[in-house]
Amino acid sequence: MITRGEAGGWNVTNLAAALFAANIGNFGTLERKAVRVIQYRGKSRVDTLREQLGQKGYASGFAALIGYINGRLPSNEQIGEAFRTEVPVYRNWPSGSLSRMH
Repeated sequence: MITRGEAGGWNVTNLAAALFAANIGNFGTLERKAVRVIQYRGKSRVDTLREQLGQKGYASGFAALIGYINGRLPSNEQIGEAFRTEVPVYRNWPSGSLSRMH
C-alpha cells in the first residue's frame, strides 16, 4: 500500500489513501469517492433533509460515520422514578464490537 518512491519519498496507493486518509480531499482523484450520507424526507429521493460529506478515509472515518448515523436515528425518552433516559428505537452498534469482528 505504501512503497518507497524513486526520489526517496513515499508513494501511497489509491487503496491506502481511500482507507486511511485523514483528509481524502488531499488526494484529488479520490475526492469524489468520499462517503456521503443523505437523509431524505419520506420514501422519495426528491426532498433532501440533510446531507453530510465525509472528509476521512473509509476505515479511519468509520467510527465517526456510525456515530453520526446513530445520532440521526429516532429515540424515545423513558421517564423512570428519578431519571430520564434516551432509548434508541433501533439498537446502536456497541462500542468495541468492531475489534471483535473476524
